[in-house]
Amino acid sequence: MPSAGGILQLKIHDHLEPGDGLLCELKGAANRSAPLAEFFEACGSVSQGTIQRWCSADAKSEKRAEEEKEAPSTGTEEVVSAAAVKQLEKELDASKAKIEELKKEILYRAADAENARRIGREDVEKAKLYGISSFGKDMLEVADTLEKGVEAFSAFSEAELNENKILCSIFTGVKLSHKVLLKNLSKHGIEKMGVTVGTKFDPNLHDALVSTSATETAPADTISNVLKDGYTLKSRVLRAAQVSLKGKYEVLRAELCDSKRQIQKLRSENLYAAASCENIRKTTQEQSKQAHNDAVRSFARDMLDVCDALQVVTKKAVKYTQRNSSIPKSEAAVLAGVMLTEEVALKVLKRYGVTQMHTEVGATFDEEKEEKLFTVPSTPSLKEGSVAEIVKNGYDMNGSVLRRAQVGLSEDP
Repeated sequence: MPSAGGILQLKIHDHLEPGDGLLCELKGAANRSAPLAEFFEACGSVSQGTIQRWCSADAKSEKRAEEEKEAPSTGTEEVVSAAAVKQLEKELDASKAKIEELKKEILYRAADAENARRIGREDVEKAKLYGISSFGKDMLEVADTLEKGVEAFSAFSEAELNENKILCSIFTGVKLSHKVLLKNLSKHGIEKMGVTVGTKFDPNLHDALVSTSATETAPADTISNVLKDGYTLKSRVLRAAQVSLKGKYEVLRAELCDSKRQIQKLRSENLYAAASCENIRKTTQEQSKQAHNDAVRSFARDMLDVCDALQVVTKKAVKYTQRNSSIPKSEAAVLAGVMLTEEVALKVLKRYGVTQMHTEVGATFDEEKEEKLFTVPSTPSLKEGSVAEIVKNGYDMNGSVLRRAQVGLSEDP
């Protein structure tokens, strides 16, 4: 009985050519494997097409693909992936840092805006409180003049004033004008310091003009004489008291000059710091301006009471001068001082745009500029609806009516 290898060789030999390479391979396989020979014996003859399908190029390609899959990787892909991850991490860190920077910048802008709003509110409040500083300081000239007038009248004895009723009336008018002025100044927060001799010198409140030698009764750094009393506006010094000082004048004056320079420097730095919030400040600038104008108009309107009182006194002084051809020098000086005080008051008001409106008797009544207090029967010289008498003059301020003139109006009975 032939062997399994011989049987396989016979069966394959029937279908393949003797010189075929595939025949040689199958023969070798048949000799090495008895089970393979038994398989061919059981299956019968094997065609060349079947054998070619078993050893086709597709099968070899699939085998090569499996071998490539099993082949170890060269590591190039892993290197590229690590570099990409590193780059992404770098970009992410930069992005997070930018986010933190923008958050801080937003917080800074918000704080900056809040500071600007706070400064703006403070500016508006300061304008309301201290908008009359310049106007009020100039009105102190009138207060000083009236105070000197009251002191001048004190040289007259009570008997002399009682004998001369007109002079007594003028004295009363001057005192009343001074009292009305101080009352209206106080209404707007302007108060007198009331500096007295012997007070400890304070460079923030006092301005030393004269230096005198110190004594046992008047030690150094104390006030020896008050030349002009000082005034405050709310919590600020409106005008420092002008005084004479006992000793150390030059040292204190140098310290005061240095202090003022420091104040000026700090003000400049403060203005520079506030400039960063200019956009928000513009919105409050108009409010500050309006508050300032309202404060000045209110102050000017109250100052008109002083002018009214001074005008009454001046008219009496003029009549007194006209009736008496020979007037003592002391009386003439007092009367001249009264007239001068009215001129000073009107000049100060004019400096701030307050001027007297010219209302004439017989002129047609103008409701916008005049206020009717009473009526009188009309006459041929005073037609109905015309001004019959002027009780108080009217004033305007920068082109707008500050106070209407108070008049009597003529009407037909």
